[in-house]
Amino acid sequence: MNCAGNTAMLVKGGIPIGLRILLGFSTVFGVRAYGWKAKDEKKEIFLTMDENADANYKMLGGKGGVK
Repeated sequence: MNCAGNTAMLVKGGIPIGLRILLGFSTVFGVRAYGWKAKDEKKEIFLTMDENADANYKMLGGKGGVK
């Protein structure tokens, strides 16, 4: 198998490198901005383990698990 041919196709074909970099930066900026806004509004982004366990228990209709 020719690795040089695959590398050239990866670099020259598909999504251009500038667009890939722009999409990466945009994603990082969006996630950080959302986290910063949620922190300013004193919202919890993630649940605690106990809250997750309770939510899963309710989602399953009270079946299974230890309750």
